[in-house]
Amino acid sequence: MPKGKSKYAAKKGVYQLKNPSKYVGPLTEDGVLYRSSWEARVFYYMDHNLNVVEWSSEGLIIPYIFALDGKPHRYYPDVVCKINTKDGIRTFVIEIKPAKQCVEPTKPKNRSLDRKKRYEQEMYTFVKNTNKWEATQDYCERNGYEFKIFTEAEIFGG
Repeated sequence: MPKGKSKYAAKKGVYQLKNPSKYVGPLTEDGVLYRSSWEARVFYYMDHNLNVVEWSSEGLIIPYIFALDGKPHRYYPDVVCKINTKDGIRTFVIEIKPAKQCVEPTKPKNRSLDRKKRYEQEMYTFVKNTNKWEATQDYCERNGYEFKIFTEAEIFGG
């Protein structure tokens, strides 16, 4: 394995659009950049599902304040889509995250330095995600959109 590469590194690449008329977001010259195999799978669904009217990846900017530094930041949700439902066309803002990042981490009983550092990093991520998602929920409520977090349960079923 190359130095600095984890065997668990996220799969990154460019998704090749099959229905480019539905895509309204930023593009590379080859297609839509994905940052994980989970994103690629959701992009495939958006691209191929007949009920998806239009979609984008990182096409929306949500300003938020990060509680740990008190400064304004910008958040780019993974997907924004318009879907034709039985109730009409609805707009969804979707974030793709592992379920473990959606709940507050448990303080470790083992007080090793490595475990303490890992807990601090998990807590940092949790606070940042919570700040982003609260701002996104507020944005969605003001604009008549729905905010969804897709975890492995939504992406892979079960």
